[in-house]
Amino acid sequence: FSVDSALADALPWSAERPHLYSLRLTLCSRETGSVYEIVPYRVGFRRVEIKNQTLLLNGKRLVFRGVNRHEFSAEKGRAIGREEMEWDIRFLKRNNFNAVRTSHYPNQSDWYELCDSYGIYLIDETNLETHGTWHMGADENTLPGDDPAWLPAVLNRAEAMVERDKNHASVLVWSCGNESWGGRNLYEMSRRIRALDPTRPVHYEGVCHDRRYQDTTDFESRMYTTAAQAAEYLENKPAMPYLHCEYSHAMGNSCGGLFKYTELAGRYPQYAGGFIWDYIDQALSYTNPLGQRDLAFGGDFDDRPSNYCFCTDGLLFADRTPSPKMQEVKFLYQDFRLEPDRRGVTVRNKSPFSDGGEYRMEWLLFQDGVPVKKGESGFCQPPLSSRYYPLFPQEIDLEGEVTLEVRLVLREDTLYAEKGHEAAFGQAVWNGCPGKKEKKLPAPSAFRVADGDDTYGIHGDDFSVLFCKTTGRMVSLKSAGREFIGSPLRTVAPNFWRAPTPNDEGFQMEFKYSTWKTASLYGKPVGVSFEKREAQAEAVTKYDLGNGAFCTLRYTVSASGEIAVREEYQGAAGLSEMPAFGFSLSIPAEYRFVEYYGLGPEENYIDRCRGARLGLFQTTPERNMTPYLIPQECGNRTGVRWACIRNGQGHGLRIEGEHPFELSVLPYTSHELENACHRYELPPVSKTVLCINQKQMGVGGDDSWKSMPHPEFRIPSDGKMAFQVTLRLL
Repeated sequence: FSVDSALADALPWSAERPHLYSLRLTLCSRETGSVYEIVPYRVGFRRVEIKNQTLLLNGKRLVFRGVNRHEFSAEKGRAIGREEMEWDIRFLKRNNFNAVRTSHYPNQSDWYELCDSYGIYLIDETNLETHGTWHMGADENTLPGDDPAWLPAVLNRAEAMVERDKNHASVLVWSCGNESWGGRNLYEMSRRIRALDPTRPVHYEGVCHDRRYQDTTDFESRMYTTAAQAAEYLENKPAMPYLHCEYSHAMGNSCGGLFKYTELAGRYPQYAGGFIWDYIDQALSYTNPLGQRDLAFGGDFDDRPSNYCFCTDGLLFADRTPSPKMQEVKFLYQDFRLEPDRRGVTVRNKSPFSDGGEYRMEWLLFQDGVPVKKGESGFCQPPLSSRYYPLFPQEIDLEGEVTLEVRLVLREDTLYAEKGHEAAFGQAVWNGCPGKKEKKLPAPSAFRVADGDDTYGIHGDDFSVLFCKTTGRMVSLKSAGREFIGSPLRTVAPNFWRAPTPNDEGFQMEFKYSTWKTASLYGKPVGVSFEKREAQAEAVTKYDLGNGAFCTLRYTVSASGEIAVREEYQGAAGLSEMPAFGFSLSIPAEYRFVEYYGLGPEENYIDRCRGARLGLFQTTPERNMTPYLIPQECGNRTGVRWACIRNGQGHGLRIEGEHPFELSVLPYTSHELENACHRYELPPVSKTVLCINQKQMGVGGDDSWKSMPHPEFRIPSDGKMAFQVTLRLL
């Protein structure tokens, strides 16, 4: 039954302001008034509609910043409890999500109550998926299709969902299911849903494959289309709001180029946002063959056939540890865009309902990564507005590289986060590069070379460098008797490879780019030369990389003990792009304490670095080993100005770049990572591996089965490239 009643001055419900009212339903006797049952219920008032091909909530344009969420736990499988749900809702709110698609079935009722209370929009999805009946091509076996025998079951599932969930304010959209092609049965389902509840729009993606029943859906919904393909639809008289019901496939080291999707919201009013695939890896806790507690995926239970790791595509690992991808997602899903400059900050409030009054503004000023000044102020700004906040009476004038970071943090504890939680940040960097400090060089008399039959030695007061005259390799690097070259076979060498990610495997990088793996492993020295000058010496090795490609490593060792390493590549026609351009170096495992000035704190890549911030960070090779279930490329940092790798006594190596460079410090080589299918298959840790690159290609993420990183995030091999860093012993 239904009751209509007017409520004066009701506060509307939204994700930003989830106002709820207490409704009490009492069942009593008409004759005696005796009360049989009292049911308390929390209700919210909001209006969802589509006008001018634009999704609206309470009259304001709405953009979903969403994720697809399976009900899953590594310990409980599908049988999650209230504890996991409460953890999830707080995590989503802390990380700027505003929406969840209940992929691909209605969830437990507790989840809807939490979404009502905390403020999360829901696409509530019918328990229907028949992907297996058409993924090799639609035919007469595709279900449910037009077969009337399936209509009662289809309608029953939709009715059960709508009747159970229709009073939840958080449910904004009904979905007819997932990947079940198209046809009359799904159209009839959408009609039944609208008859039961005409107040909400209906979503179904499969119409894009079968346009016979276009009216099944109120959205042009597609999955894994690129941002450019979405823009093409939106620029050509869109008939419906455009929704990415699944996008940015988060399998392994992924989510590159996510910003291309989120930028659509600012360009097209008809863009309704999207839902990342997906929330959590679906892997189960088990005891691995070494007797250790671990996480298992397809095939680990001798299950064949299997999709193997294809269910490990979450923003969270299966034990609910956030992956580094969240650094990017949280930033791009911010409601408030902060754009600092040399005098203040412009804040763009993209929220349709929040004035940000729950936050305060904090700012920090850094000089070459070191904090020098800070301040804070209150904050309140009308929804959908921009405002400039002056922070300084005049432009900041500091030497070196200056960074202004502005943050919005919670003023008080909330349901989902504690006071001081950062909801949004922005940075501005200027003056280009860190200030240079003058270095005193030892007198030339302290510098000598020893030109032997097999080796070329360069010696200073407290260091020595030894090169093999046959291969040109640096076979020894010593300071105060400490050896930094763990093995002459793993010394400085050109490197063009990375351990493939699932996205790389999806476009067959191992085959298409295999030239660069062999070049990294087996580059052939074809020319070695040495030269001594007054206060420096030079060693030059030219490598034949195969297929007409050559590169040169040039070492310039100064009397101060600094070693400038310059890699030059001449370019070659007809070769594939490179996974990376730089060099690798292995040093003893005791050198495991890493400090760097660059983008962090989490791993980042050229197509996934918007959420990283410039600063001074500390890490270790072990921490850099992101626990992707299948070992793969991980731990990279972009925008590195300098890095120090030390042992427990403070001795080690400092790396400085002519220009910002990329760096990873791991316990394994890329080839060792590539050779392992599970983490427990990796060898015992015996070294610290530095990959020092001018550039590594992006990780991509449009999908994990065919798409490459976008062209601007790849490395062509047909042109000249040069890259230089300086190594200094500590």
